[in-house]
Amino acid sequence: MNAMEMMAIISKHFEMKGWEEPKVVVRLWIIAILLALLSLSTLKLR
Repeated sequence: MNAMEMMAIISKHFEMKGWEEPKVVVRLWIIAILLALLSLSTLKLR
């Protein structure tokens, strides 16, 4: 299972719980950006 399939599974899960698709997408983008910033900050610490 690749990352895109996992993202699709997670987004469908939240849609079934009643979240609207744009809300799910925006929150997943925010999480992805935060994780990217975290990974870049750990690279600079080494």
